[in-house]
Amino acid sequence: MKDPRIILKAGPLVIITIAVMIPTMSAIATSTSFESKGQPTAESPTTKSKLGEVNPSEPDRAKLPAANAKDPLFERIQPSATQGDADAQCLLGKLYAEGDGIEKNLKLAARFYRLAADQGQDLAQQRLGVCYQKGFGVPKNKTEAYVWFSLSAKNGQASNGRGRAGELLDEITKDLSPKKLVKAKTKVSRLQKEIALKEKANYTKIINQLNKDGWKVSMNIDKNGGHCVKAKKEGKTSQSQAPNWRVAFNSVKRQCEDWPDKG
Repeated sequence: MKDPRIILKAGPLVIITIAVMIPTMSAIATSTSFESKGQPTAESPTTKSKLGEVNPSEPDRAKLPAANAKDPLFERIQPSATQGDADAQCLLGKLYAEGDGIEKNLKLAARFYRLAADQGQDLAQQRLGVCYQKGFGVPKNKTEAYVWFSLSAKNGQASNGRGRAGELLDEITKDLSPKKLVKAKTKVSRLQKEIALKEKANYTKIINQLNKDGWKVSMNIDKNGGHCVKAKKEGKTSQSQAPNWRVAFNSVKRQCEDWPDKG
């Protein structure tokens, strides 16, 4: 397969498009870079996911069980999780799964893991796989477990290896028939494309905001598969190298927000 390309058109607006979506969302391009010189735009994906009892829509904060008294961690992350922050959703899922600072609720744990997993959060993908493997909050389903273990194992640069998700994937593969494996791999391919679209929409929002604040953003993938993002503004530089665009852009965004307005 030919390497996809990120196409940059000069002008008052910069439009970022990915010509070909490849199976792994972490490898959108190889040794490819661009520099944003305006405010790039991208269509917001409207992909839908169906997965047993898990509702991929954003949970209503008012309907969530109350935390135990004086639990600062839950109170701190709940707003971010219900507003769509993938890392907060994964952590909140863990709190619900373990009953840490809140009444244990495996269905809500699986729901928050799914919300984060749909945005490319690799740990949430692994934990959602465990939910399906063990039947925690969702019907036990080894095929679905394979799907999410596979997505998690592939969600990173080559030098990182497949991690624990890869080990779990190898274990559960032995329990699936050839027919079920084909079905699972087909779903993995489809979900990778959907997740990559959401990832692109999320980092495009970050680029737009940084551009609006005066930052000039560049991105490229290094020879080891690392996703590198850099933002420059008036002698200031914020940069990050991570296994995927989601982590890299979130890191640079936080760095830019932490720069003092003056000095």
